[in-house]
Amino acid sequence: MTRVRGLRRRRAAASDHSVPSAHAMPRAAGDYPKLYAAFASDPNTNFTKPGPAVKDPDGACVHEADCDWEKWTVCVIEPMAVADAVAFVACMDTSNATDASSATRGCAAAAFDAAKTCHDGDDGHALLADAAARYTAAVAGEAHQFIPDVFINGEHQIPAYSYDRLVPAICAAGSTASVC
Repeated sequence: MTRVRGLRRRRAAASDHSVPSAHAMPRAAGDYPKLYAAFASDPNTNFTKPGPAVKDPDGACVHEADCDWEKWTVCVIEPMAVADAVAFVACMDTSNATDASSATRGCAAAAFDAAKTCHDGDDGHALLADAAARYTAAVAGEAHQFIPDVFINGEHQIPAYSYDRLVPAICAAGSTASVC
């Protein structure tokens, strides 16, 4: 079974000065949903929910100073199936909203009230702490922190973060999807 895990980035808001310049950002932020669509029906490929890149739940995330976008994300995707989580993250990453609350409302209106309760309470911090533990374990010992990062069968696919580079790697790992 081929296991695919993605660590996401959030789209930089124009006012977010903690985000590296556009040329430093991965060019393929929308590729995880495209990969999911290409491989999700393959019984030999198992996608996990895209995880937020949280370095410190009480400090900075990889691409933001206060992790607010990531906190909203973990609160929304926690109860979701993988397909719904992938769609939500894709929506958040392409949202034109200038704040995470507005983006969440636009991307998950039906789940907004529950997500707000989570975000404003202890559950949001606990989910962010769990995300931080998973992220730091995933990239421990690595000098870079660019995302989105993708792992195939636990192997970090650096610098193969684009759809065109990841498809052959997923296929070589044993996927039988039609794209292979």
